[in-house]
Amino acid sequence: NPLAALNWTNSLPYAKERNDMSAAVVAAWARADIAGAVNYLRNSKDNYARQQTLRSICEQIARQDPQTALALAREFPEGGNQNEIARNIVNAIARTNPYEALNYLDNFTDGLMRDTALADIIKQMAWQNPQDAINLFESLPAGAAARNSVGAIAAALVQTDPQAAMDWIASLQDGAAKNAAYQAVGRQLAATDPVAAAEYASAMSGGLMQDNLIASIATQWAQMDVSSALDWAESLREGAARQKAIENIGAVMAKYEPLSAIEYAQTLDPGALRNKIVAQGLQNLTSQDVTSAIDWFQSQTDSEFRNTYAQSMALNIANIDPERAAVFTAELPVGPAQEKAALAVAQRWADADPRRAAEWVETFSGDVQAKAVIQVVQRWALAEPAAAGEWVAGIADGAIRDKALGTYAKSAAPLYPVYAGAYAMAISDPVQRVTAVTDVAKSWLKSNREAAESWLLSTDLTDIQKVRLLAGK
Repeated sequence: NPLAALNWTNSLPYAKERNDMSAAVVAAWARADIAGAVNYLRNSKDNYARQQTLRSICEQIARQDPQTALALAREFPEGGNQNEIARNIVNAIARTNPYEALNYLDNFTDGLMRDTALADIIKQMAWQNPQDAINLFESLPAGAAARNSVGAIAAALVQTDPQAAMDWIASLQDGAAKNAAYQAVGRQLAATDPVAAAEYASAMSGGLMQDNLIASIATQWAQMDVSSALDWAESLREGAARQKAIENIGAVMAKYEPLSAIEYAQTLDPGALRNKIVAQGLQNLTSQDVTSAIDWFQSQTDSEFRNTYAQSMALNIANIDPERAAVFTAELPVGPAQEKAALAVAQRWADADPRRAAEWVETFSGDVQAKAVIQVVQRWALAEPAAAGEWVAGIADGAIRDKALGTYAKSAAPLYPVYAGAYAMAISDPVQRVTAVTDVAKSWLKSNREAAESWLLSTDLTDIQKVRLLAGK
């Protein structure tokens, strides 16, 4: 009894789940009685629910009665929804009979959506009869339909006759459509025969199209045989394509064999490529087993390696367990590497638990503590302004406290101007206090001018400074 089921779902509070249940009931109804289901949709007073339901069952209705499905789509207001539903219906027809689907293109009021639907039809036709798809493609003017369908034709043709696919692509005019065809054939070959794909790519005339294809082949080949993929990539001539191929292979290695990726990266010249592969390897190594990853990193005898990647390692650990990251950082040798790691951990820990992060940064001293405090304050001030302000005001080192109060005032001002104003006035250094009060005033005057003016007049800024701020200067 679908009507009784729908009466029940419609009695529920309005929500996405209610619409989903209604769509499921109408879909079941349409399988047994398409006329009854369509009549219900036509009479539905909830236009939004009606559109959502039709979207979900249009393919089913189209398979049973495409004319009825398209007539129902035309009952929607002209525009995006009508054309989107019509495209889904035509695409559903094309999956079983692309030739019949061509008869329904006149249902589109939007030219671009019609071109997209035509491309969908050609794609389906290509898998059934590539030559018919080619003939239809060649009858089209340059535009979205041709550009969006050429890749499917090439991919289908290469399945049955790779040489014919390459000959056809070579006959195309240079441009976006030809580029798309090259990419489609290359990806198809790479998935089944990466050696043939590599030979195919090497025969191209160069340029961005060839570079992109080589990068795609590298990724797919590495997923099947990392060693062979690397041998091929390293044999390429120096340039962007070789760099991107090695980068993509390194990413695959880092995902499945992180230690191998790190070891391989260390054979590369110092630079961005090496750093990226090592960073990816460390990230995956840590995510697999944080304890083993820490033990491995600390066992490395190359101090330059440890110093270079300590920050990356600390951040990876902090994403999993900030407290362990804090211990890891504290055990690093004092110096730039430890400082960078401490700042990274402070930032990440403050996002998760600013109170604990604040307690931790107090264990540092000097410049490291000053910078780490800023990382914590920027985040804590937005989450818990009262607690954060109280903590900042209690910092023992006067210079660090003043900088932290200034950061607190600027961070809290947009959401908590009363707190921001109070702690800005607590700054001891007169120059920094004027800067902080100015920051708070500019922000507060935009959100609540009356309250901001009252507070500003009570500060110790000079009359000239107050006048300029009130004038918006």
